[in-house]
Amino acid sequence: MFLINEISKLLTNSKILLLFVILIAFSSLNSKEKQSRWQVIRNCEEINTNADEFAPILDIYRNIFYFNSDISGYSMFYQTKIIDSLHFDSPKLTKGDLNQANNNQCCLSILSENEAYYQNYRKTKSYPVINIYKLGYAKNSWANPYIVDSLKSDFYSAFPAVSSDGKILVFSSTRNSDNNDIDLYISYKLNDGSWSIPVSIDELNSPGNEITPFILGSDTLYFSSDGQEGTGKYDIYYSIRNGTQWQRPLPLTSLNTEFDETDFKIINNNIAVFCSDRVGGKGKADIYLAQREEIEKTVIAESDLEISLQAQTLTLQVEKIFEYNIYPLIFAFNSKDFDLLSMKNKPEILDLNIIDSVYMISFDRIFDRIKTKNSSLKISSDINPKIKNYLSNNNIDQKNIEFVNISENKIYIETTNDEIASIIELGKTEFLVSPPALDIVVDARPKEIVSEIDISLQIDSKIHKIKEHKAELPLQFFGKTTSFGDQLFNASKVSIFANAKTNSGVVENHELSFNVIKEERRERNFKTINKAKFEQFYAITDLYLFSQKSNFGSVLKAISESAIYSKNVYIDYYSEIGKSKAEFMKNELLKLKIVNVKIRAAGLPLNLRFADVNSILSIMVEKY
Repeated sequence: MFLINEISKLLTNSKILLLFVILIAFSSLNSKEKQSRWQVIRNCEEINTNADEFAPILDIYRNIFYFNSDISGYSMFYQTKIIDSLHFDSPKLTKGDLNQANNNQCCLSILSENEAYYQNYRKTKSYPVINIYKLGYAKNSWANPYIVDSLKSDFYSAFPAVSSDGKILVFSSTRNSDNNDIDLYISYKLNDGSWSIPVSIDELNSPGNEITPFILGSDTLYFSSDGQEGTGKYDIYYSIRNGTQWQRPLPLTSLNTEFDETDFKIINNNIAVFCSDRVGGKGKADIYLAQREEIEKTVIAESDLEISLQAQTLTLQVEKIFEYNIYPLIFAFNSKDFDLLSMKNKPEILDLNIIDSVYMISFDRIFDRIKTKNSSLKISSDINPKIKNYLSNNNIDQKNIEFVNISENKIYIETTNDEIASIIELGKTEFLVSPPALDIVVDARPKEIVSEIDISLQIDSKIHKIKEHKAELPLQFFGKTTSFGDQLFNASKVSIFANAKTNSGVVENHELSFNVIKEERRERNFKTINKAKFEQFYAITDLYLFSQKSNFGSVLKAISESAIYSKNVYIDYYSEIGKSKAEFMKNELLKLKIVNVKIRAAGLPLNLRFADVNSILSIMVEKY
């Protein structure tokens, strides 16, 4: 077929599998009623040749039947008269501006007695591209074609179809296509006579190609597609618009075959034409006549409810991002805090400073590490009996722990094990889910027996109801995924369920399963101050513990690694006592050949509730 071959040249990329899942259940027949279907009458042999004939259209104002043929080697317009409702006169080449020599033009769509649209090639700087043109009628022929500026594009734009009221234009195009597939676009007539910016008809488009649209009235659209999982290559489908929503496309099963069927157009209420390259034709693609006939229709029982459920993708990507700072463990505690420190489930403390949070965490973290490392430890305090009881209750072996009694109301813990004294990472975890929302479409047949439908997201065993609906089908809505990031990241199974309830209470359901791709990323948290970028560290500098090189050394190592590519290092202290400790820290950094180290008094106090402000230093490493 000429048009199909032209499209095949245009498309080279592979197609994505259509994410469309249908559950069908069959049962016994209940009753019969009348319905109509299209039935093939005949091959129009009087106008078909051994070449391709396609794009038929009836000019109702002059009773002229136009079509295209490439019998000459180019796609040219031909015309004939309808003798009766089923036969045509001998065709002849159309005269006038509609045909241009040595050029491929086709697909006439007639709006009125003096106005029509068709597709033709437009020259660009790089290559010729098919665009949509407009024609007038003068001196018994279509004349003076000019490009429709509001639809002009450097992408393939073809098969214009105008509604009978002139308010809607549907066409096929590769614009905005990641896979170079051909999609349906719709444009609306504006008050100034121009056409609006074309919008993709997403509810009808597939990963394949949608071509040869035809608008019946203003609410029914016929088209051909090779991406709707039909019986053949290109099959004919139709969709009825409900408000602004096009319903799920349905196939014309009585006309479709394993071959290509395209260019469906209704001539009058009972006669239609279409093109096909099916076996038994006169040439390659031929024009066929079809007639509407009444048949007995099976009325489906409520138990035969058919549910369809689709989403724009069956794959969810979840990224877990841990944005953190590093902190040293605190090894000096106030004895009066022991009851709180030793609680297994500590009460939530609102507005807790980060250092106070480290203070609360450190006690548990130290002894958790002791359990696994079985290392020696020295504990100096005035409440050793209480500490021993705590260790016994938590099954911590005390044989390698030395206890020293002191009079000061403190708990000091010392270790020479670098792993026990290593820094900790604290921060926040975020989950990014793509897509952030699922574009979900639910439909059922027969619609009239559905009283309500609800949609649920199931993550492992947890069920989240995301939509309950009692209005007309089809139903399209966006279901947010972002609020389920943590559950999705840890899930082994993710599904969406559609549960439809019939008027008699029968419930049918359908499941759509999703694949979840999980990624994990860790990032250091940086502060921005006056457009400068800083990495912040804290050091705990209680003089009693300065001899504990493993704890202090882990902080120095982290700071030195960060400061290798830095502009300045600022050591902030929060009290006069802390100033001498800042000097000590500066000297330690200088020993590690970290230059541009500056000491400064912090502008604001830390307002600590537990940790000792005199022992806290903040180190800000300014990045390039």
